[in-house]
Amino acid sequence: MRPGRSLRLFHKEKGKMTLKRHVHEKIIVDGPVGRLKEPMLHYSYRNVGEYINKMNHYTTLLARQKREEDPAVTGKKAYKRAVRRFWHRFLDKYISRGAFRDGQYGFYLALLTGIQAMTTEFKLMEILEERGKRNDESV
Repeated sequence: MRPGRSLRLFHKEKGKMTLKRHVHEKIIVDGPVGRLKEPMLHYSYRNVGEYINKMNHYTTLLARQKREEDPAVTGKKAYKRAVRRFWHRFLDKYISRGAFRDGQYGFYLALLTGIQAMTTEFKLMEILEERGKRNDESV
């Protein structure tokens, strides 16, 4: 995959992470931010099994975060987004971000990226359904 432009390194004294979100925390830096001359290779997982385990963990966190950020979300809305987000994330990774250049590996990664987006929405639907059951029981 092609290198991204994420903030990866910072001095502890000059930067801090905001902990307001479950996933994709922001880093706030006091001072200028530089760039590395060469890409920093970041291998997040060693194999497909490890990727899927991480995906399972992070999709749960993302679903909870989505629920907190949008309390008005409905299961119907999440269902519609699930299919749309699968295709958007798959095509974005595979075509726009050039995963097709990485052959079979790029295709698998783009596919898993789409599945991750869809799974997040399905887990959000589960959260909403579970909360609905609890609300029905309390009435």
